[in-house]
Parts: sequence; C-alpha cells; structure tokens
Amino acid sequence: MHPLIRKLVRAPKTAFEQISAAALQRSVAKTDLSKIKARPHRLPGRLIVSLTSYPPRYKHLYYTLMCLLSQTVKADDLILWVSESDEKQLTPEIRSLQAHGLTIGICKDYKSYNKIVHTLEAYPDAFIVTVDDDLYYRPTLLEELLQHYKGDPHTIICHRCHRVKLGPDGTPEPYAAWDYNISASAPNWDVFPTGVGGILYPPGSLPKETLDSQTFTKICASADDVWLYWMALRNGSLFTKVGPPRPVRAWPSSQKIGLHRLNTLGVNQNDTNIARMLEHFGKPF
Repeated sequence: MHPLIRKLVRAPKTAFEQISAAALQRSVAKTDLSKIKARPHRLPGRLIVSLTSYPPRYKHLYYTLMCLLSQTVKADDLILWVSESDEKQLTPEIRSLQAHGLTIGICKDYKSYNKIVHTLEAYPDAFIVTVDDDLYYRPTLLEELLQHYKGDPHTIICHRCHRVKLGPDGTPEPYAAWDYNISASAPNWDVFPTGVGGILYPPGSLPKETLDSQTFTKICASADDVWLYWMALRNGSLFTKVGPPRPVRAWPSSQKIGLHRLNTLGVNQNDTNIARMLEHFGKPF
C-alpha cells in the first residue's frame, strides 16, 4: 500500500465522518431550496461557483449541487460545465435545479480543467470558487472562504491543501513525502491547494497563460491542481488555507473511485506532471 493511501486508511474518524454517506444524502435531499435564506457575498465583483462532471458521477451529482445551492452566502452563479455528449445524459433531477440557480454550460472537454478554464475565460473579472462533483459540502463552505478574503487579488484561499517539501536541489520531493492535509497557514508559496475542498481564486490571481490548453493538455493533462499551482506562482500569487484539517466526505459510489484517483493521479502521476512542469517552466518559487 502506498504511504499516502495508508495515511487515509489509518486516520482516526471524527464524529462527522462516522455519519453514513447515505444518511447525509437523505438529509441533503430534504432541503427545501425555496426556504434557504442566504446572505449576499458583498465582494467587489461577481462570485461564481464552478464545477464539472461526467456520466459515471451523475448518480450522486444532484446531492453535491444541492449542497452548493444551500450555502449561507449566495453566489451569483453556480455553473456546471459538461461536454456536449455528456450533457445529453444529465438526469431530470439535475436539470430541475436550473429553476433554483444552476447554469449548465456546454464546453470543449478538457476533463478536470473544465471547472476552471471555461469560467475563467468567460468571466475574467469574477471571483471563482472551484469545487468537485462527488462530495458533501457543508453550508458554510463559501462563507468561510470569503471571511479570509482581505482584498488581496494575489492570495488564493483554499479549504484543503498539502505543504510542498523541497529536496537538497531545491526541487519538490515526491508528492507522497509532502505534509498531508495541513492546518491553516499564512499566505505562502509552499501551500498546495487540492481542489476537493473548494478554492477561491480572486480576479487577477491567475495569468492569461492559465488558458493555454495546447500546453496544459500536452504536459499536465491529468493534474489541473499542479498546473494551477504553477500558474498562480508565476503570476506572483500565494496560497492560504482556511481553518483546521477537515474530513472529505465522498458519496457512496465515488469513494472507491476517489481512492483509485488518488493512487493513479494524485500519487503516481503528480510526480510525473511536476517533473514536466519543471522541465517546461522551471521552478516557480
């Protein structure tokens, strides 16, 4: 078993983690969206929550969208990006949420990059919060991110991150050797946001080259987190984390997929993608 996987398996479970995913789904499904009393965000610009999905995740996507529509702070938009072929397979249940503020965007398929590049291209002056499609999100997700925004366009705020560790030559050590799921920290270059927790990108925090699909599909196709980390640092941005480490709650059928994804993309391929980024761009810090 890989050391990083072992950390996940052996970590003690909190009371929240002991609540079954099925019980969480039942609770989320009972939410009456018409009675949600969300506060305005008061940011000096548009606030967009952006995500992407694909058919194997559609079974539980509805519950994630319900979480995002039940926030204590109201976003201006919730955009779900899907490819044209995948859009045809969206369930009636998911489509029904368009009446409550969901926008479904049809896009060229860049896989995990869909959640950021299409929104960034269409709304370059917006505050963008990216999230994943297979998780439970607590109602204060947005509120907590926004509480830590102090007006600096070059501070990217996240709920979950690792700390990058450097070797003697000044390049990153293997991904599995990094400090995993760290606590809150001051803005720094060595904070590596992971998309599962939600990340707030203020307008101007990412450079225009973030949208260079010809390059990211060639050298970093399977690791959008790595690409965005590099782009932000090249633009002079830093990263800060909100609060203590929190558990990640995936929906039932996605838990196995999540561990597989961590093993194949997060552990093995991240090192490969980081090596390619170093070769192409050099060290960003």
